[in-house]
Amino acid sequence: MNTVLVIHPSFSRTKWNLRGRFAFATLGMASMAYLSLLSVVVALSLRFEVNLYQKLASLGFAFLFGLGWLLFQWLVSPLFMNFVISATFGVHVVHFKKRRDAPLPDWFVDYLEQQVETTKVGIKKVLILKDETMNAFVYGHGHWNGRLAVSAGLFKYLNKEEVKAVIGHELSHVKNNDFILITAATGFPLFTAFCYSFLRELSRNSDTITSVVYPIILGLAIFTRFLYTLSMLFLLTLTRTREAMADFGSIATYGNTPRAMSTALLKVGYGLLDITPQGNPDAMAAFLPTEVKVVENMDDETQKKARMEKTKPSETRKVIGSLGFMSHFRMNCFFTEWTKLPLNLESTELSSGSEHSQWAKSSGCSVHTRLFQTGLR
Repeated sequence: MNTVLVIHPSFSRTKWNLRGRFAFATLGMASMAYLSLLSVVVALSLRFEVNLYQKLASLGFAFLFGLGWLLFQWLVSPLFMNFVISATFGVHVVHFKKRRDAPLPDWFVDYLEQQVETTKVGIKKVLILKDETMNAFVYGHGHWNGRLAVSAGLFKYLNKEEVKAVIGHELSHVKNNDFILITAATGFPLFTAFCYSFLRELSRNSDTITSVVYPIILGLAIFTRFLYTLSMLFLLTLTRTREAMADFGSIATYGNTPRAMSTALLKVGYGLLDITPQGNPDAMAAFLPTEVKVVENMDDETQKKARMEKTKPSETRKVIGSLGFMSHFRMNCFFTEWTKLPLNLESTELSSGSEHSQWAKSSGCSVHTRLFQTGLR
């Protein structure tokens, strides 16, 4: 008798995994900042003849300057992004109140209206980038005044469901207030760096420090430098986790399918344009550059490689070719690779004797595993 392994997502487990990773990264950065401050306290508790009041004043000034810089960065970043986008791309700005008059597909405007109204996300402007690359991002101060930027190439190479999944990902960033969170999180490594700079300056006063104390101060400075490196790694973990949470939000909050999210990531991240039907090249044709004339005797494989060349370097394509079909769907766990998976896998059922079923069992997957209909991660 051929048993059947039913594979479906476990959103609850995924949500708590992501929250755990976020808490782990946040506590890690806070711990590094605390140990850095403790190192400064230990150094100051040792007896040596230097002007401690002046050193402490400089540390306090540096700390206040860091807080001021973070606040300034958060306040002016939307204005700076407006300048960078205008200088880098040709851009068509659409105020959200006038979205119906914009040269955007009706289905896109309908989806954006529905999700903004449902989740109470504030989108102030929609920027259309006159660029063929597949790109979308958001910026702003918080969930009340986000700006959504989408490239014309996104509508050309991604189908409707994939575009909606990408937009859901970006709206999740706005809804989660990632602008504020990431800016605030950078304060932890910054504080650790200030502590390292303070201890380094103390260690340079070797003439006024005893031979016993000097190695300790120097060791604390080196230790704090190591803490700064760890803090940056924790910050990287936090930012990747927020990206994963945005992927999760696109599915769990904005109603997109795991398959659409996965194939969109493959197209945008790896340039695999032909794994699903592409979008409508005429939808945003006015914002696309003139097409390059194709040589008549160019075969299909050469044309496919030429299209991939637009988005990703050859090293990425070699990795994809050597591993077979692979997706790093950030919503699940840390990293999982399901190689050589057929692209047309639509069913959630796998026979227990199949290669993919055996792989799932050997990887610790069960009936409640977080694999989706396509098996994409």
